[in-house]
Amino acid sequence: MRIPLLTWLDLGVGIGVADNLPSDASGGFTYAGFLATDLRLSVQAHGTLGKVKSIGELCAGGGIGAAAALAGYEYTTLYFFYPAVTAEAFLDYIPSFLPSIAFRLSLPFTALFRRDMEYSLQAGIGLEASCRFGSGA
Repeated sequence: MRIPLLTWLDLGVGIGVADNLPSDASGGFTYAGFLATDLRLSVQAHGTLGKVKSIGELCAGGGIGAAAALAGYEYTTLYFFYPAVTAEAFLDYIPSFLPSIAFRLSLPFTALFRRDMEYSLQAGIGLEASCRFGSGA
């Protein structure tokens, strides 16, 4: 969920789920996989790249935030907590025929601060559709 703070700044609040697969033993090291659920809080800045009345609006931006995760190892009853820092770059497309709908392509990056690993990083590609409610729609 994104809550507008200023015309160019949003507060993001969310829940994330990540499934981390176990390692392959061929490298001589094995690591159990785990499933994690987190609560996220972020700020996202954005601006308009271009607007064509008959096509729509293209916006770009980025965000930074923090997360608190609770995870459990696969096939066990062992659970653990870790904090994380998130960063994201994104492009939003708002079609002119549906101005309350936005489609987002993002590149999220997360650094997990886990006690059992020296470092743990996640990166990906995100696709999102959102609907704007209220007077801003």
